[in-house]
Amino acid sequence: VGSQAVLVTAGNQVSGAGSFTYEASPCAGPPAAPANGAVAFSDGNNPGSVATFSCDPDYDLTGASSVECTDDAWPTPNPAPACVEAGVPVPIAGAGPPLFLLFLLAGAWYLARPPRVRTL
Repeated sequence: VGSQAVLVTAGNQVSGAGSFTYEASPCAGPPAAPANGAVAFSDGNNPGSVATFSCDPDYDLTGASSVECTDDAWPTPNPAPACVEAGVPVPIAGAGPPLFLLFLLAGAWYLARPPRVRTL
């Protein structure tokens, strides 16, 4: 919100005194919280506000951790934030089948390999 004590004409000429007030519009389309998680806004639904995603205990956040409202609209988080169970491996799109999976569960590292297929 601000005010100015000049009036600008169509030809960009300052003519006389006047005033105007500008208020930014609220941001459209605020992001939703991921399942098993939450979203917090640094300045409500106002331009410049940052939405930060978090997960419930025993869940890990994947995807975007935050987005900022610009130009009176919230961008679509990319990649979309998601909360996955802690210790569950997350597949990588387009990576093909894994040779093995290494993951941490309850403070211990585990190695999982796909079964070997033998041909006779």
